[in-house]
Amino acid sequence: MRSMKTKLQESMNQRFAYIQGHAALITWTLLDPRFKNTYLNSDEVDIATMTIENHMRIYADNSCETAGTSDQELSSSYRLFPYEKDGGLWDVHDKSTSQEIQSSDVSDKDDLSTHVKKNIEIYLAEPRLQRNADIYSYWDCSPFVSLRKVALKYLSAPPTTVSSEQLFSAAGQIYSDRRSNLLKENVDKLLFLTYNIRLFHYEY
Repeated sequence: MRSMKTKLQESMNQRFAYIQGHAALITWTLLDPRFKNTYLNSDEVDIATMTIENHMRIYADNSCETAGTSDQELSSSYRLFPYEKDGGLWDVHDKSTSQEIQSSDVSDKDDLSTHVKKNIEIYLAEPRLQRNADIYSYWDCSPFVSLRKVALKYLSAPPTTVSSEQLFSAAGQIYSDRRSNLLKENVDKLLFLTYNIRLFHYEY
């Protein structure tokens, strides 16, 4: 019995050890209000926080690019007026305004890390939802607007296939029109090899 328990533990560690360091799964667990950091250690919480921060930086950069494009188009349309001339006192004003906007963008990016950590701390301090609760309704009404986009990205249903579907798919690839003369016994052997040869770490 002890040998069986040891073998089972070794097999579980071999098959699922990668999950502990998988950033997407860690982030998914943290953003699920039913679990949060219940099964995560401090290092894993840091990994999830960094992942969320990276996504929020991407969202912020995209929104800044969109806003910058619209502002540029707007300013170019203003220049079509005949009474506005280049040069003079207003150039100094325009340059100083542009520098203020750029510096505020940099400070916003610097503050983003603090903002994310603060939101996550408040989010984790809230009580967890019941296991059968609707997590999407929670995020729709959640006050953590900045975390909502990332949560909806990670909490979407992943595409999955069951073993029977995978088996029929492999059979369809082996038993193609060009190989329609294969005997049933040979198809069974090829299917067996397809799914078991990887256990021997065979490289094609």
